[in-house]
Amino acid sequence: VGILTINVQQPTPTPVPSPTEPPTAVSLVSFNAKVNGDGSVTLAWETASEVDNAGFNIYRSKRIDGTDKKVNGKLIPAQGNGAFGASYSFEDTPGSGTFYYKLEDVDSNGVRTMHGPVKVRVKSEGGEARRRRNSNK
Repeated sequence: VGILTINVQQPTPTPVPSPTEPPTAVSLVSFNAKVNGDGSVTLAWETASEVDNAGFNIYRSKRIDGTDKKVNGKLIPAQGNGAFGASYSFEDTPGSGTFYYKLEDVDSNGVRTMHGPVKVRVKSEGGEARRRRNSNK
């Protein structure tokens, strides 16, 4: 007497988004950092759309793989929505050196997504201050 084994494979179901898993909160168009003449850094980003986005946080590190420190005191509120994006900017004064910035979007469910990093090099603030004094004469 033989034993007949039949393996019935169920077809893999087509993935269907679950209502508990919202789509990605933010469609990011750009994220840039620019050093200003006074040694401050302006971070600018633009979104194409924002779904259930609560807002943004900015993080800074001295190394690309270093510990990130949040630099904004409170959540930067979302301005866009599902149909439209928005443009944002945030200014930081990190001191001199090389810095890496990351942008974090936070959705209304608390889900967080990191973007970046972008790198900037801020020169000595002393040289900038001398130039400012000379230009005021």
